[in-house]
Amino acid sequence: MYKCYVAIGDSLTEGFGDVIEGFEKSPWPDLLSHSLGIVDFYNLGKSGYRTDEILKELLPQALALKPDLVSITAGGNDMIQLKWSKKQYEQRMRYMIETLTSQGASVMTCTLPFFTKHVKAPLYKKIIGNFWLKQCNTVISNLATQYQTIHIDFANHQCALDLTNWSSDCIHPNSKGYAEIANAYHELIHQHSNRL
Repeated sequence: MYKCYVAIGDSLTEGFGDVIEGFEKSPWPDLLSHSLGIVDFYNLGKSGYRTDEILKELLPQALALKPDLVSITAGGNDMIQLKWSKKQYEQRMRYMIETLTSQGASVMTCTLPFFTKHVKAPLYKKIIGNFWLKQCNTVISNLATQYQTIHIDFANHQCALDLTNWSSDCIHPNSKGYAEIANAYHELIHQHSNRL
């Protein structure tokens, strides 16, 4: 089993969201590390970070910790901050995944849920957002296949389709949603470990 787990990414990694009664306010990587019994764990997630900032600032920190398990959530802020470029996203995500796997780490990835369905915004913005999200998810799905990452398709996962898992902003999971994300990864990691 894994000895050192580092989580890098944006607010989805940091754990931004509403608290639901009965579920502790804890980011999903923190819940996952606890359920896996990994003591050597670091959550480096930063709300608002784009892929360029994650690559430049968080990736070097992660590499210095010599992890054998790394999770990455990235892309949402590239779109929200109108900095989206499919080409740049693909280049940055490929670089991060390739660098981490070349150092011997197993990498966890995921597609992004279509939060544009529920967020309050003009129709044209939703159309553009959905188009960008489809591009983002196509890129990360292809990279996940190429690099054999531990991957969950949250764009179509029941966890994301259940509206009770979302915060009031319709962008971030709530504490119940984060718990379900952690559970989904926990199951997948055990399946992955059994295949090794």
